[in-house]
Formats: sequence, C-alpha cells, structure tokens
Amino acid sequence: MKIGFLSDAHGNPAGLELCFRMLEQQRVDKVYFLGDAVGYFSQWRDVLEFLRKNDVECVRGNHDQLVLENTLDDLGENAYQLRAEYRHDIESYLDWMATWPVRREIVCDSTRILMVHGSPFDPVNGYVYPWSDLSVFGSVDADVVVMGHTHRPFLASVGKNTLLNVGSCGLPRDVGNLASFAMFDGEYGECKVFRCRMDTAKVLERVVPPHPDVLSCLQRRAESYMGTLVSEQGE
Repeated sequence: MKIGFLSDAHGNPAGLELCFRMLEQQRVDKVYFLGDAVGYFSQWRDVLEFLRKNDVECVRGNHDQLVLENTLDDLGENAYQLRAEYRHDIESYLDWMATWPVRREIVCDSTRILMVHGSPFDPVNGYVYPWSDLSVFGSVDADVVVMGHTHRPFLASVGKNTLLNVGSCGLPRDVGNLASFAMFDGEYGECKVFRCRMDTAKVLERVVPPHPDVLSCLQRRAESYMGTLVSEQGE
C-alpha cells in the first residue's frame, strides 16, 4: 500500500492541486493532509473544497486552530493574513474542520505511522527542523512520524524510528517554487520526499496579493534542495 502526504497548503489551491496530481502519478492508495489549509494566501475556500471533494483525511494545524477559535483580530495585517472576511467565506466548512484531530495513527502494511502537524510532543504548534535535536524521538511509540509546519522537508532516522517532514505544497520556505509532498511505500517500508516546480506567477494570479514576507518566500531560489524532482506526465 502507498500513502501520500501533503501539508501546509495555506490558501494556495494551485500548489495543492499540483502536488495531489503528482501523488496520483505515484499511484498512492490514500492521501492525508497534515494541516494548515488556511493562512498566508487568500483562497481558503478552494483549498478546503478540494480536500473535501477528494476525500483527503486531515490533521489540524496551528492556522486552522486559530481560525476555528476565531482568534483573528490581531492577525489580519501580518503575514498570516488570517482575515475575518476569509473566515466568513468558509463558514460552511468550519464544522468539518473542527472534526480534524490533532494527531492520526494508522497502520500501513504492519508499519505504525503517526501523523501530526507540529511534533508528537506538541501536535499543533511544535517545530521540528532538520537541525533540531532529534534524539528525543527515540521515545515515540511509532515506526514512522510524519510532520509538517516548518515548510522545510527532511527525512531522518532515530534508532528504529523514521522521521519525515513533508514540507509545504503551498509555501515552501527553502526553495519557493518547488512545492513539496511525500509518500510512504508499505511494500518496501520506505519514505520518499518529492518536489515539483510550481508556477508562482499562476499562483499569484489566483490569490489576493499576499504580504511582502510571503512573496519573498515564493521568490527564494537555491542550487540544492531536499527531495526528488518530478514533473507531470507528458511534460
């Protein structure tokens, strides 16, 4: 069985849809979303509708939590762009979002997989970077821990545990035009991180102009990056 992972779409349906198509090309059996459907970009409704229409099971992220709590008064003008009018636009989705758990545990071909947005120790808000102290993960009761939140993908081993950060399909923070997604292949017991080129001009055509800090993330470029670059069939 193959499991696909997406995270941190942040109101960018173009990036989400692109990565979902890439997972379909990998012939995954199931797709999970690790949180933060909203924030940063404006097209929250399109992201949520796509996730629901495609039966993607979701984990709650910190931006999702803020919207559910309606903690928006001080967050509309900064980079988060958690505007009250955007929340109003997704009123019909809020009951569904409220059902998203802060952690999901599944078994795939005898491999125990734990999914959180942040970390096992702080599921909604914890940050786990490639340079974080990963030794604490040796105590986690799971074979594979899958995370998002940092927008920086990585893959590491701690003892018998595999740590996978999916990165971001909506706003990568290492290379801004390389959307990120991941897969677990149960037959081989291995995780893979993939990248695909995102047309940032088309992203910006679909959204309200974002905060300058968000725009600067999209413009980041680098010679090296984590993950295997893939493209759509026929390109």
